[in-house]
Amino acid sequence: MALSPSPATDEDEVTAHIGGFGTAPFVDMIEIEPGRIGLHVIECGVCDPPAPIGNFVIDQELGQLEAGDYEVELFYETQRVAESFLQVVPAGGCLPGNTVLCLNDGRFRVEATWTTPLGEEGPARAVEETVDTGLFWFFDAANIELVVKVLDACDTEFETFWVFAGGLTDVGVTLTVTDMEVDETVTYENPLGRVFETITDTAAFATCD
Repeated sequence: MALSPSPATDEDEVTAHIGGFGTAPFVDMIEIEPGRIGLHVIECGVCDPPAPIGNFVIDQELGQLEAGDYEVELFYETQRVAESFLQVVPAGGCLPGNTVLCLNDGRFRVEATWTTPLGEEGPARAVEETVDTGLFWFFDAANIELVVKVLDACDTEFETFWVFAGGLTDVGVTLTVTDMEVDETVTYENPLGRVFETITDTAAFATCD
């Protein structure tokens, strides 16, 4: 079972792609509730005309879904045979991806690029760790180069969001953090040939509600 698009926005039309082996199976019931989607597939009992047993693919439209995280369960006849996960974010919000971190409950979009002394360049690859912290690797998934976190300090005397970052690299790095709620961006540069200097920006975003 696969879902597309995944992740999705609350304006996307989501489709579940179901494959297997059986006799003219079809989706008999769909359960959509906060945090959960249940898809129930059954086989044709008495098919008219008769249907042979074989491989099948069902593209089941789920429509637009409310923003949230969903556990998606697939049931074939009476057994649960597969499960997946779908994240739906508000339209215009941060969609996580291979090169994008969505931190602080998805409010902040974080991206990075790198440049080598040979002139090679590319996007950093993102690895989400916690709700407010993520990692980036440049050349090898086993070699983490950059750690970033965005902290909510709105209820403190600072009344800001903080951006902290640390790196284990001396290649050129451009780190971009965007507050998706107000469309404000802060960019940090680490020059080529300099060991990455720790970022402790406690005035990064004065965008508290």
